[in-house]
Amino acid sequence: MVANKVKRTRLVELGVSVLGQIESGDVGIREWKSWLMTYQFHTECPDDDFGWLACVLALAAVTSGNFGVGSVLVDCSRDIVAWGHNQVFSPYFRSDRHAEMVVVDRYEKLYRNATKPKAHTLYTSLEPCPMCLARASSFRPEHRGI
Repeated sequence: MVANKVKRTRLVELGVSVLGQIESGDVGIREWKSWLMTYQFHTECPDDDFGWLACVLALAAVTSGNFGVGSVLVDCSRDIVAWGHNQVFSPYFRSDRHAEMVVVDRYEKLYRNATKPKAHTLYTSLEPCPMCLARASSFRPEHRGI
């Protein structure tokens, strides 16, 4: 197990930690932070918590001067193996630092021995662009169709 892997049971703890680092005088950001801090998870939606964390990361992106997009990569055990947010404008301009690319880069750095990842799920707060979708498609389970 890699030290950066987060058990699903600790997902809210991670999200609250990220929210705790968000400080802003902007009324809209404070409202979103408050809404995310008091969010009531829907137990009938098994992916609700991962979507929530992607939204928390999106808010962190906005407060750091980037587009509001967050992303979370989950393995087949439903543990978080990588997470991140858009970094196109900060810390410096990089047009390739979309949230999904940040997460896939982090995964590849942490799991250098992985050949072809299987059965991973990428959650993102915004529909991926074609570049991110193409790269993220390597995390799909093997297609065994008709």
